[in-house]
Amino acid sequence: MKSDELTKEELRALRDLINERIEWMDAHSGLALTHDNYRGLKKFWRVICAKLK
Repeated sequence: MKSDELTKEELRALRDLINERIEWMDAHSGLALTHDNYRGLKKFWRVICAKLK
């Protein structure tokens, strides 16, 4: 593994942190539907989940 790559533990922590933010945005209904960062977070979250498989 290259030194600039994240470890599995770091990826899991990042995934969990992003998931918390996504859930918060979901709870504030209007934010999730219109916010570009929400869509970006969801895409990034899926990439992290794929790396953890």
